[in-house]
Amino acid sequence: MAVGSPTKTSPLEELQLETEVFVDTRSTEKNGLSQDEKDELLNYHNEARRNVNPSASNMLAMEWDNELTATAQGYANQCSWGHNRNLPPNVGETLTYTSHYNGKNVVNSWVAEKNAYDYTTNKCSSYTCANYRRVVWATTALMGCGAKWCEAFRAVVVVCNYKPSENFADLRPYKKGESCSDCSSGRTCVNKLFSKQ
Repeated sequence: MAVGSPTKTSPLEELQLETEVFVDTRSTEKNGLSQDEKDELLNYHNEARRNVNPSASNMLAMEWDNELTATAQGYANQCSWGHNRNLPPNVGETLTYTSHYNGKNVVNSWVAEKNAYDYTTNKCSSYTCANYRRVVWATTALMGCGAKWCEAFRAVVVVCNYKPSENFADLRPYKKGESCSDCSSGRTCVNKLFSKQ
């Protein structure tokens, strides 16, 4: 069974609990991602993948995909809370909301869930780790993201889609071992990640 859920309760509910919310005015103009922002998100994802603990023997380097980007941006534009229930087969998703867009912080919000994940038991502790598992799923080769300021939430919704996404609760996201030791022939290992064929 596939697992995954948004990282927080409704951002509208969360923001309503605060007396003051700092909103970066540049974020209120957010509608899509620049090429630099796309590159940044991809690099932060791959950085998280190369630094898993324990190390991964079979971790692919992810590449940017424009089709996944279009799907993610289309969903972000809807300013909805919750995951997209109309994703194509074998596509996974992470999403978050932020009052100040910063690619590193976005990825870190998902990667921080590693503190709730135990590789040995393949279990999450007190809260979800599904977003972390999706980011570090070894066989995921492609990703694409979108971002949109949503006035109803007073926040930027950030959506990332991944393919293939096989985030099954009963399987570990990667094989433990020396980095790139489980590379198939024809693949090149660079900085603990290997290229897809």
